[in-house]
Amino acid sequence: IRSAREQIFNEAWYLATDKDNRLFFQQNQNLNAQLKALVESYDEESARKEVRAYLESELKPTVGDLYQKVQVFPGIEELDINAKQVALIVTEPSHFEEGLSHEVRQYWSEHSYKNRFLFLSGERQTWDSLIEAFKELKAVNTVISVMIDERVSENDPQYKKAIDKRDKTYIQITSAVRETFITLYFPRGDNGGDRLDKTEISFQFTGNNFDAEKQIRAALIEERKFST
Repeated sequence: IRSAREQIFNEAWYLATDKDNRLFFQQNQNLNAQLKALVESYDEESARKEVRAYLESELKPTVGDLYQKVQVFPGIEELDINAKQVALIVTEPSHFEEGLSHEVRQYWSEHSYKNRFLFLSGERQTWDSLIEAFKELKAVNTVISVMIDERVSENDPQYKKAIDKRDKTYIQITSAVRETFITLYFPRGDNGGDRLDKTEISFQFTGNNFDAEKQIRAALIEERKFST
C-alpha cells in the first residue's frame, strides 16, 4: 500500500500531503513536478560544472605535502605543470578508452616534469549517474532557495520533502563519486618517473564529505610512492 501511495504521489504533479500526511490536490505543481521540470532543463555541461566545483572543493589540499593544486577536467591546453608543484589532475572518464586517454598519456610522456603529475580517473558507466545526481542536487537546492525566499515554513510538508530529497541526493552523489573515480595514476621509476603506474582507490565518506588528500596519501604510501 505504501509503495502504491508513493508511486501515485510521484506521478501526480498536483497531489500534495498535509501535516497529517493526508493526500489532497492543489493548484500549484508539487515538489516532484518542480524537480522533474528543473532537471530536464539542465544540460550535461551545466551538471559537469557542478561536478567540477564539487571536486575542486573536496580535493583541495589542506596539508599540501602530497600535491599542491588540483585541476578538474582540464583541456590539454589548460594543464599548468611546473617544477615547484605537484598537480592532481582529475580527468573525465572516456567514452572510447579505458583509463587515461591517449592524449593525456602522450602529454605526460613528453613533459619535462613527469614527477609533478597525479591523475584521478575511473569508470564511464557510472558517469551518467553522477551527472544525474548533480542535476537533481541543483534542482532541489533551487526549489529550497525559492521556498526560503517565499518564507515557507520549515514545518511545511513540501519544505520537509525538499530537505529530505536533498539529503538523499547527497547520498547518491557520494555513491556515484566512489564508484566513478576509482583509479589513481602516478609516475613510477627513476629519473623523475619513466612510466605511469596505477592503483585502485575507494573513497570513504564522513557524512557528505571525504578527506581525499588523506586517502590519496594512504594509497600512495601503500604503493611506496610516498613516505611521511
